[in-house]
Amino acid sequence: MKKGITLIALIITIVILIILAGTVIYSGTGMIKSVNLETVKTNLLLIQAKAKTIYEKLSFEVTAEELPNALTGQKVVAGSNEANELEHAGVVSTEVEKYYKWDSSVLEGEGLEGIEIEEGDYFYVNYEGEVEVVFPKGFTYTDGNTYYKLSELKELS
Repeated sequence: MKKGITLIALIITIVILIILAGTVIYSGTGMIKSVNLETVKTNLLLIQAKAKTIYEKLSFEVTAEELPNALTGQKVVAGSNEANELEHAGVVSTEVEKYYKWDSSVLEGEGLEGIEIEEGDYFYVNYEGEVEVVFPKGFTYTDGNTYYKLSELKELS
């Protein structure tokens, strides 16, 4: 009687290992995407909360006419590159001048240095009404669509 593993048993074992590895890789990438989504949403929520605080504070300290010039960030001007980015992100052209650009220096100045962004990345903030935050780089979700606004990202799970 011969001892050892047969060729069929070896092939079955390899197939099972490949199936297990594929399952682990698939679930791992899903978890990574989910964590990345939650990180982007958390960052945008932190910026939204800070922008609401700034707006409320300034609305008591300055007049309504002075308020637009007192808000944090660089005001977006119609026809600029920033305005074009906002239009690409789904913000209507008539609303682009309500947005302010927040880069890493603004984030640090407002105490949000914990929000790690890549060199050259930034956000747009609209202080009016329900504060809207836009990430022009966007977040590509598992459905293949790219989402730019916090209001859109809140709906994803």
